[in-house]
Formats: sequence, structure tokens, C-alpha cells
Amino acid sequence: MCKKYLFLFPLVISVGLFSQDNETEDSVADDDIEEVITVGTQIKGASITGLLPVSVITSEEIDDMGIESGGELIESIVSQGENTLAEDESDTVFSARGDVSGFNLRNFGVGNTLTLLNGRRMVNTAGYNTDFVGGSTVPVKSVNANEIPIGSVQRLEVLRDGASAVYGADAVAGVVNTVLKNDYDGLTVRTKFSAFDHFADENAQLNVTFGKDLADGVTNINASYTYYDGGAKFAYEDPRWLAAKTDHLKDYVPNYNLIPGGFDYSSGSTYNTMTNAGSQTPWGQWIPLDGHETAWTMYPINIDAYPADMLDPDGTPIQYDRREKCEASSAINIGPDGAGLSPLDLCIEDSTSTNRMNYNFYRQAYSAKERHNFFVYINSEFMGYETFSEIGYYTAENTRQLYGSSTLGVKAVSKTQSLIIPEENYYLSRLFDYYMACHEDTFSSNDTYTESPTNCANGDGTTSGSGDLFNDSYSTYSPMAAYYFRFPNLRTNTTELETIRLLHGMRGTFNEWDWEGAVLYSKATSDDTTAGRVAMDLLDWGLAKTDESAINLFAGGMEGMNLEQALIDVKRAQETTLSMIDFKMTNNDIGDIGAGPIAMLIGLEVREEAFDDDLDDRLDGTIQFYDQTVCTAGEGAAYDATTNSITYTVEPVCSADITPTYTDRGKADEQLYGSIEGTFPFNSAVAMSSPQPDSSGERTTSSLFMELQVPVSDNLDAQVAFRHESFSDIDAATVGKLALGYVINDRLSLRGSASTTYRAPNLITVNSPYIPRNSSYTDAVGAYLGNGQDIDLIDPETGVVDPDSDAVFWDITAYKLAASVGNPELEPEEAVNKSIGFIYTPSDNLLITLDRWSIDKEKTIGIFGAENNAAYDLLLRLDGSCDGNPAVIRDVAPSQAVWDQYFPNTNLCPAGEILRIEDPFMNLDDRYISGTDISLFFDHETEWGDFAFRYQISILSDFYQEASGPAAEIVAADEQGLFAGSSVDVAGFEQLLGKNAVPKKKGFGTLSYKRGNLKATWRTNFKTGFEESYNSREAGTYARSGGSLCYQCSFDETKVDSMYWVGAMETHDLSLSHRTKVNGNRLNTRFTIKNITDKRAPTADRTYGYWMGAHNDFGRYYNLDLTFRFW
Repeated sequence: MCKKYLFLFPLVISVGLFSQDNETEDSVADDDIEEVITVGTQIKGASITGLLPVSVITSEEIDDMGIESGGELIESIVSQGENTLAEDESDTVFSARGDVSGFNLRNFGVGNTLTLLNGRRMVNTAGYNTDFVGGSTVPVKSVNANEIPIGSVQRLEVLRDGASAVYGADAVAGVVNTVLKNDYDGLTVRTKFSAFDHFADENAQLNVTFGKDLADGVTNINASYTYYDGGAKFAYEDPRWLAAKTDHLKDYVPNYNLIPGGFDYSSGSTYNTMTNAGSQTPWGQWIPLDGHETAWTMYPINIDAYPADMLDPDGTPIQYDRREKCEASSAINIGPDGAGLSPLDLCIEDSTSTNRMNYNFYRQAYSAKERHNFFVYINSEFMGYETFSEIGYYTAENTRQLYGSSTLGVKAVSKTQSLIIPEENYYLSRLFDYYMACHEDTFSSNDTYTESPTNCANGDGTTSGSGDLFNDSYSTYSPMAAYYFRFPNLRTNTTELETIRLLHGMRGTFNEWDWEGAVLYSKATSDDTTAGRVAMDLLDWGLAKTDESAINLFAGGMEGMNLEQALIDVKRAQETTLSMIDFKMTNNDIGDIGAGPIAMLIGLEVREEAFDDDLDDRLDGTIQFYDQTVCTAGEGAAYDATTNSITYTVEPVCSADITPTYTDRGKADEQLYGSIEGTFPFNSAVAMSSPQPDSSGERTTSSLFMELQVPVSDNLDAQVAFRHESFSDIDAATVGKLALGYVINDRLSLRGSASTTYRAPNLITVNSPYIPRNSSYTDAVGAYLGNGQDIDLIDPETGVVDPDSDAVFWDITAYKLAASVGNPELEPEEAVNKSIGFIYTPSDNLLITLDRWSIDKEKTIGIFGAENNAAYDLLLRLDGSCDGNPAVIRDVAPSQAVWDQYFPNTNLCPAGEILRIEDPFMNLDDRYISGTDISLFFDHETEWGDFAFRYQISILSDFYQEASGPAAEIVAADEQGLFAGSSVDVAGFEQLLGKNAVPKKKGFGTLSYKRGNLKATWRTNFKTGFEESYNSREAGTYARSGGSLCYQCSFDETKVDSMYWVGAMETHDLSLSHRTKVNGNRLNTRFTIKNITDKRAPTADRTYGYWMGAHNDFGRYYNLDLTFRFW
């Protein structure tokens, strides 16, 4: 719709130019409002305010940039880092989903920035996401920037300095204060439309602001409402997103830009492996549990693989054709002309070659959003006092179509969710009958086929002759275990967010003291529902049926699978509350040391924060799944319609003392599920979803604070602040700040500060119960012994490796559990913030600022990480320990005789494979970051119009995480080459600058021109590149073998954790605006072209081919903004 209206802009401009009631810029400007900066100090009118490192983004600048949301607003802050609290490629129930966006000043981590609204705290969003701190990810909480009503913002103030002494916990990297419009008298209606070159859906926004003076100006009421409708963006709309990263193919695939969506019939090719869109198809791979050592894969009949001109990296034409699989003698036709198990022409054949599918063809990269912001501000004079009230309400609903459902199987997930088709399954018995009929055997379980079929397998109509899917020597057939299987149903996520904010305060004067106090209550909720998830208990129940209603995993798609009986909605409800009361008193003249009056502020604050996280019954253990490869079958199983779950008269048992339901069925079992941890809390009842108990927590914080503004001399001002905060659940903290401003002359001023800041551990890291996660990480012992490769299974009869077997003795990267644990002993992080800089005004219309700053944080809250724990376990064993790292829980070790057969030349004690790693949140060592901020402001008035130039840049010079204890030991071992060739990756304790979305430079420049009612603004945004770790071992292996993943790649071939370069990005925006009057009402028209050169984000090894938290890849898009002021 928006594109249809874009042609109106020239018309509106021309009408304005020839309108007889044109007004000049000055005559239509909003009422002048004194630009009083309120962040950095709580003492109003303090002389040092102008010398603090504060950046201000005005409402006019917000309009010029075409900003539509709080998420876009914070990205315009030059010191904002990666937005990890935002909708991204993470589609899991454990990520912060919905209309969320978080502040991350200095790239120091979400949660290190204090966020205020009209000078007081905002409640944290109900959900949370994770930041990588140390060796893995930790939960982080932040205010949701999208709760800020953009249409009502007067200005955004950013204090680029530590301010815990002034404002309390969390102000480590800085403070962001949003000031909303108040004392407004009038009615303004604003509409805005956006359209995109690369995407069909458009965005629309409506803002209504109303203000009225009542009772002869005694009371003023301001009310604003903002509505935002953001269209969904499907990955298939953009070829780059669909292919999930095509630049790396350009060197060797002539038609790389034509890579199709849907099915990809390649077999482990580089095209298949290197794109992040590829995943297993719903055709599946299976292992019969009768002694088979290889998997059987379902393939399409009569389908070609690639266009004829596609090439492998070595230049060889790709001529792979899946028909050859179904023409093999061991293949069995399971399609309509064969066993009739699938409506598709499929066969099943003795091979583990992987079929893959591009799921980006079906999913939305960005959800459809609908947002409502309502805010009321009331101030009034009452009996000589001033009262003020805030009523805020925010709600948003996001709907997002996700990729195909879960993948299960021996090679796909952890050892806690096996997928077994039991003997009694109706469709497995039909497959066996067909197989036996094809072999003209009289044995059959139900005589489905009375004579030998004429088209048992092959696309050419011939009959298979030597297939061995079933062992003819057995008197019955065996169940089948999934080697790989992806459920085909698409999932849809709906997230509903809601936040309320209620504040009432009063201010007045007592003797010589100005006082102010307020009471605040705010609550944020999140209701997350994902439709189309697979319930493991219902799946097992449906697979065990003996009639046509049974679940049919051989169907190859939704049709005929009967999967709907196992599909559920998975829900999660989260809530965060903030209750606060504060009171402060200010005296602007408590004394004088000769240079002027000393101002003093004293105050107290009590706040209570709480969170509650209620997960779905199948995630929190209320409804459990029992993995029958390690548990008994139980007795009296029955379906309970009330709870939509399976109940038992005798519950299954999972322990080392029982015989599992599926066991002793051949050598293939040795690569299945050796763990005894077959139920909650080690697995959930939702396919490929980690378990997590419900959690909750609360904290009461009491604060006493004082601030002084001291004129030391005529040209030297000082700010001194102290704050003491005591917490109900952790140790107290006392911090202070000293800031100095020195005016050398009218042109040059110096400023500097030193402060101690702190951040209390968030309630999740303190109160979380045992939280296991299914993840893929390297078993360092196995990797060391196998030189970075899986260790193949030795045939016990021959004593040599069976080259035709897919069974392995040690799978070094199989999915395993890594359990994080809340730690009530966590201490607050403490930091020292320093800054020094100058303000230089060489002329009346030119201002230059430069600030050099650093943050040195101790007791950084993070996690050691699964990879690092595994590496430390190896290091201890290399030093002679047989127990290794106690955090690494291993399976029963093989006997010494077996160990010596596999590893005759090692002095390591026998060790079993890793079952899980228990990894509590902890206080790590120092995290240090430093950099430089530079700003330049230039204004020049001429007879032809007014020019303004703005340039701001933030330059990081250092960012690292120190290591000590076990971390220092493994870092030293890695540097000495002890892990060389083993694919062991030591992560998180290193130089972080220029890596993984931490660019060295970020900035922007704007050039604007005004003449009369016309204004034009050009803005350039830039961000330097950074190195990225590979997301997949295949990517690293290919790069080290000499392949090219992207342009200007550089590889360190001596390390497995090679990095490649994610390039810089620079975009340009153009904004044109015009002011006029229509029927006596003011009209402002603005047309903006964002990313005018259609620059795309640099390639990264991510889900959609770029780093969503660091770059915008929408390409060119357009905004049309109409603002009417009626009085």
C-alpha cells in the first residue's frame, strides 16, 4: 500500500510551495522548550551538566532518520553494540521472542546499561535472552526498548559514563534516559508508511498526541497513542536469505544466485553443507535394531539432483542422481507402486547419504508485529505543591512462521530422546510384509501380500534381489531406530507482550530544600505459544498403534503420517515486576568555598524486583517422557484426554539397575543411547526441546545516596556522589563517583571522571534450578585420541575397523547435555569507569569533543562453558588423573583390555563418553574494555539556507576477558599446542575486540540543509567488520582444506576454531521534508529513502547469511510521514 502513496510526495511539496498561507520554519516551529539535560546528575541546574559526556538525540533527528521503533532508535546510538535481546535466528522457546529489543552500550553486554523513562527506572522485559560471557552463554535481562512510544519522544539522553553512584545498579556502561513530551497544548496526528524493495509486506504507523491545559493552566494533561503494524518478511522473498549465504559459492558455482528452495537432493556436497538453510528432509534414515551397522535412507525415485551447469569446488560437474539409489539391489519401493506407505515415489535403501532440504523456503525471518503504546502524563498544582502522574500501557503481538519441526535420531540429538518405531507399528509391519513378499518368502505377519509384487523397489520396474533391510533368519522383525528424522510440520509462534506503568509523585519546597518523591509500579508479561510441536509421549503412543491410525514415519510428509495426534501447543508464561518508592531533597546552596554555592542532594530508594517463569507442562516435568532405550516400558499405559498425555498404573523406571525396553539387539546399540538418564530433568516430553523447571525469584534493594556539586574555583566544577545499596539476597555494595569539569577559556574545556560501578547478578542467574541444554560440543578426550575425528568401531571378530559400518566407538561431537545451574553465592560485579576528554569550540558554529574512556570490571558473571570444561577434563587426564574434571559426567569407561585395543600407545586412563557437563554460573575474572568517542558539530547560516553537519564515531581499542584458575590453565595449554589437531576449542578467555559482532568502529555523519519550509538531510551510517567463528565443523574443515567461504577470507589453518572476516557495512539515507498549512492546520510532510544504495549486509555464517544482531539486511526501503497539528 505504501508504494501507492509515494507518488503523493512531489504533489504535497508542490502544493506547499504555491500555497498562499505558507509559513516560515520559525513561525510553525513547536513552542520553544528549554533543552535541559536531566541525565548524569539529579541536581537540577547543576553547572557541571554541560561538561558531562552526554549525547542527545532530539525528536527532529528521530524523524529525519525515519525511526519506527525503540529497536531502531537504540541502533542510532553510536555507542550501542550488538542487540542480543532482539528477534533473531534463534527460534526456540528459550529465547526472548516477540517485539523485544535491548540496550547494550559499549558492547559490554545487555544488562550493563541502566534505562530510565522520564528519569526513573523502567521494568525489565518479561523474557530474557543470552550473552556469551566466558565459555558459553548466560541469561541476560534488559528493558525492552520497543516499549518507548517513539511518536511521543521529546529527546533521548545517553550518558556515556558509569553512574551507579547516581542511579544505582546496572549503570556500568552508561545510562539512557528517554524524555517524553509534556506540558503540551494541542492535537497532533501523525501517519507513517514504509515499503521495501525486497519484501512485499509494508509497515504502517499512527500516532496521536493530545495535550490540554485545564483550570486556567493549573493542570495539564498529555495523552499519546502509537499504533504500529509491521509486516512479516519471509526468507523466500529474498534470494540471499533463501540460500542463507550464497557469496561463498560465487567462486565455483556459475549460477549461484539460482539456488532453489524446497528440496535439495545433494549428498554432503559443499553447497549443501556450507549453507545454513540445509537440514534433513522428512524422508528419514533408519537403523533396524537386529544387528545392522548401517542406516537405511529414504530416497526419491526419478528425481534429478542439480542443473547441468552446477560444479563442485574442483570444477567437476555435479551429476549426482538419486535414481541410482533406488535402482540398487538392496532398495525397497515404499511409494504408491510399492509398499504403499508413502504417497510420494520413495524407496528405502542401504545407505547413509544425506537428503537435505532448504527450510528457509517456508519460514519467516521477521515476524508480523502489531504494537500499541498508550501514555498519559498529568501534572497539576495542588496546595502549593506540584503533583505528577504517569500511566503507561504497552502491548504487542508477534506471529512468526518457523522452520520445520524437530530433528531426532542417533546422529541428530542428545542421548535423552530416542525415536523408535516399535514392532507393533502398523506401517512397519506392512513394510516387513512387503519385504518378505518381494523375496517370495512364506513368512508374513498378516499376509498383506498374497503374491510377489512386480515392482518391489526399482524405478525401472525390476525386483530387488539381495536387500537385507530385515534379517531373514529371524522369526520376527525388529523395531527401527531413527538415524536422522525431521518432522515435516511447520511451527507457528505467537508471542503476546504487555507492560503497564503506574507512577504518582509530588514535589515541593521546604525551607531551602526542594524535595521530590514518587511511587512506581510496573509489570511486564509475556505469553509465548508455539503451535505444531511434537509431544514425545504422544508420539510413542501413536507409533505403538496396530491399525491404520498409527503414526506412519515412512510417509515422507504430512499426508498419510497421522502425525496430528502427537502435535501440541507449547506454552510459556513469564512475568517481571518492579515496585519502587523514592524520595530526595536538594539544596542548591549549603555553603560556599569561595567560587560559588555548593549544591547537595540526599535521597533514599527502595525497590522490589521479581520474576516468574512458568513453562509448559511437558518442559517443566509435570508431564514426562520415558526414553525406552534406557527405561522400562511401564505398565497400564493409557491416554488421558483431560491432560492430553499418557498415564501409567506403574511408572516406567530409568536407572542403572533395570533392563531397558530396547537393548541387546546388535552392535548398532553401541552407538545408540548409553545414558541411564532417560527422563526429566535430563529430557523433556517435547521433541528436540531441552527440559527446564519453572523458576521464580525476588529481590528487595534499599538505597541511600548523596550527590554534591562543588564549584572548586571560578573555572573548575566537581561532582561527587556516593551510594550504598543493600540487597535481600546478595552482598551489599557501596560506590562513588568523582567528575571534574575545567574551563580553560571560552573555547576549550576539559572533563574527566572516575567512578566505581556495580551490577547485581540478575535474578535468573541466582534462582535458576538445574537447566540442562541439548547442545553439540567436542568431547576433548575423544577428539585428542582420534585427532579430531570420530573413532570408528572395531569389529570384535576381526579386530579391525569395518569400513561399511556407520557405528562408532566414540562420537566426539554428538549432542549431549550441558546443564547450567543458578548460583545463590554469586557476588555483584564491580567495575572502575574512567574517562578524560575535552570540549573545543574553535568558532561559534563549530564544536568538537573527544573522550577517552575505559571500564575494568571484576567478578564478571559468566560461565566456564562446556567446551572449556571438556578441555580441562582432558588436561587433568593428561596430567595423570583418572577422575578428570568433576563437572564432566561420563558414561562407564570401557575395560582396560578394550581401551588398550583402541588406544595402545596412550597413557590416559580409560574413559567413557560424556553424558553431561554441569556448569554453574560463576564470578569469572576481569573484563576490560576501552575506547575513544569523537563528535563534531558544525552549523553555518547563509543567505541561501542553513547548513548543519554532525559526525560521531565510537572507536574500541581493547576488549578482553582475562583467565585465571582452570581457564588460565587451558589457555596456556592451547597456546603451547597441547590441543593441536584435536579440534578442541578454548573459547571466551581471549581478546574479544573485532570478533563475533564486536566491530572496532561504529559511527555516522549527517549533513542537513534548511531553507524556509524545506529541509533535506543526508545520513551515512558505518560499521567496521569483524571476525566470526564458524558455526559448523564442516565449515571449518572446508576452509582449512583451502576452500573459499567469502570474499577476502583469511584462515588460520593451524587451529580448528579458524575465523573468517565479516566485512564492513556502510549505508546512506536521504530525508526530505516540507512544512505548510492546510485549512489553517499545520502539515509536515517527510519522505525518507533508507539505504539509498541498496547495500546488503556482509556475509556471515548465520541462519539467513548475515548477522542479524549486528546488521540490517532489509536493503532499500521508503518512508512517507505526514504530521498534522490542529492547534
